[in-house]
Amino acid sequence: MPEPIHEPHRPLLEVPDSIIQSLDTYAPQADEQVIYRDEAVDHSQLYTRTDILPVIGQVNFAIEFQHYFNQGEYDVDKVTFRYDNDDGLVGEMRFLLLPDGRYALSHRHVVEKYREKGVGERLLKQAEHTLQSLADRRKQPIHILIRLGQRGVLQWFKKRGYVPSAGYEDMVEAVVHHPERFVFDDIADKPSDDPIKRHEGIFLPSTVGRKIKDTVRINLEKTLTPQ
Repeated sequence: MPEPIHEPHRPLLEVPDSIIQSLDTYAPQADEQVIYRDEAVDHSQLYTRTDILPVIGQVNFAIEFQHYFNQGEYDVDKVTFRYDNDDGLVGEMRFLLLPDGRYALSHRHVVEKYREKGVGERLLKQAEHTLQSLADRRKQPIHILIRLGQRGVLQWFKKRGYVPSAGYEDMVEAVVHHPERFVFDDIADKPSDDPIKRHEGIFLPSTVGRKIKDTVRINLEKTLTPQ
């Protein structure tokens, strides 16, 4: 089942203009902010601040940015939004900055013991809130892309305002209203940092494999319009 929607008890953090500028135009960060840097990539922590999450309590919110000096097929800039506490990671979302300017969600993870506590929703809202500030600065819309292959994930993002990308409307309609046309099964492979099996993978009846690459892939998107 999709994670239930929880209204946050605290307003979202307002990320300073200087950080939004760093997301807009790469600039080297101070040495104390650098996580890793060489001739190929600059991986820095742009921002960190204490926040309070319902149920969980105090966490550290951070924004990390990876800039690649020579852009390639896999070497594209990445921005990560993360919560952690004294026990380590709570949850994170990572977006790729695609050549066409879209932000594609490439990684999302909430540690098992923090699931179903609204972490994923607040983290998504904080990421969208930050990217909205970036759209306002640029005076141009920002498009967020989600590529997925699980029914529960599809339902989760649809509830949060994501719509099918062009060409995916019929597939989403079929999954939602004609589930008998598909097989929903556990996905065999998973990220190394996630001990939880992925449920409700979307497969065609003729598909034999049960890996992520075998799922029916669906694109959803949301547009953040400058205000």
